[in-house]
Amino acid sequence: FYETGPEYQLLNDEDFPEALEDWLNVQKVVEYELWSQDWKQRVESGKWKDYPGYASAKKGHIALQDHGSFIWFRNIKIREIH
Repeated sequence: FYETGPEYQLLNDEDFPEALEDWLNVQKVVEYELWSQDWKQRVESGKWKDYPGYASAKKGHIALQDHGSFIWFRNIKIREIH
C-alpha cells in the first residue's frame, strides 16, 4: 500500500537548480528546495503530516497513480542514469 508522493523530473546533478519551481500561466505558484528545513516544515504541517516518512526517500520504488479514472500503462521502461 502506497500513499501518493510528489512528482519529480530526472535531471543531472551538474545542471540541477538550487530550488525547484512550479509555474502556472506565467506565474510562479511555488518554490522549494527538496529536503531543506523549509521543505520538512511544510511536509510536517501539511495534509501528509500523519504519514511518517512521506517524501523523505531519495531513492527507492516508483509508484504509478491515477485519480479515480480508468488508466492503462504499457511499455514502461526504467533505467538508472549515472
